[in-house]
Amino acid sequence: MIKDSVYQSTVLVVDEVPSSRRAVRVFLKSLGFNDVVEAASGADALEAIQNKAVQIIFSDHEMADLPACELCRQVRAHAGYENVPFVMLASLKGEAFIEQARQAGVSAYLPKPIQFLHLEEKIHEVLARPSSLL
Repeated sequence: MIKDSVYQSTVLVVDEVPSSRRAVRVFLKSLGFNDVVEAASGADALEAIQNKAVQIIFSDHEMADLPACELCRQVRAHAGYENVPFVMLASLKGEAFIEQARQAGVSAYLPKPIQFLHLEEKIHEVLARPSSLL
């Protein structure tokens, strides 16, 4: 069970596809998260974390301006974001891909298409061990 105080966390959802961002936002809100910020690109995500403290980040892997692994590296370089849970959403699979994500500092990986039951499980997982990696 997610602690009630976690629902007050700000969650950042990063994806170039508006319908994908919206689907994740709606699901997070249905779980009780009230503050869900959306970013349409890696650059927008970096701007968002400078403007507002974010406690959990969900990012699509394949973005034109800044793939999720590079976004994660840049997020981790910001003070206060070294251990913020960063969940990568991707259609890619395989050991090489997982190793690349691990080296970038990604906390967890969730395959696309997203099954929302699995998204909820990932939230529980990363909140239980926020500083652990894949």
